[in-house]
Amino acid sequence: MLHPDNGPMVLELNAQPGLQIQLANGIGLRKRLERVEDLEVRDDEHGVKIAKALFAERYLDRVKAEEGIKTLSVFETVKVIDAPGNKVEIPAKIDTGAWRTSIDRELANSLGLLKKENVLWAKEVKSSLGKEMRPVISLKYYLAGRFIKTIAGLADRANMKSKLIVGRRDLGGFLVKPEGLTV
Repeated sequence: MLHPDNGPMVLELNAQPGLQIQLANGIGLRKRLERVEDLEVRDDEHGVKIAKALFAERYLDRVKAEEGIKTLSVFETVKVIDAPGNKVEIPAKIDTGAWRTSIDRELANSLGLLKKENVLWAKEVKSSLGKEMRPVISLKYYLAGRFIKTIAGLADRANMKSKLIVGRRDLGGFLVKPEGLTV
């Protein structure tokens, strides 16, 4: 639980805690703890945003029953919700090799998504250019008519074909057909 003065608090400890799998949702505690390690929480509201972004599970069975399984192409147009709340069409690549969605830093800035209240944390990333700290932001968009609220890493994608990559974290309930994929 989140105590108003003391922050996160443990209410119960078990003799044999299931760090690898939790029966209610099938997700292990260890991976969840690793996600929050070294994160700095500015205040309660920021902590709640981080928790929702990292741990809110998708209700795929209900979505599948209501909407059916949708098939995506490798390249799709998504409608990103900008800071004022407008839907902006952006061409995106559906990348099943990426875990998290990623958006170009300049594009995110032009959409007003780099305001302090929308930046959740910064993550150290190793690339061919070395180590760098990349902010992670809250991102809302529509993909194939489905509203998705997620987290997205910022990257310099200025020289890339796609300014937005949709990672597999956001692809639950979708099928991806590999047509149009170039090697």
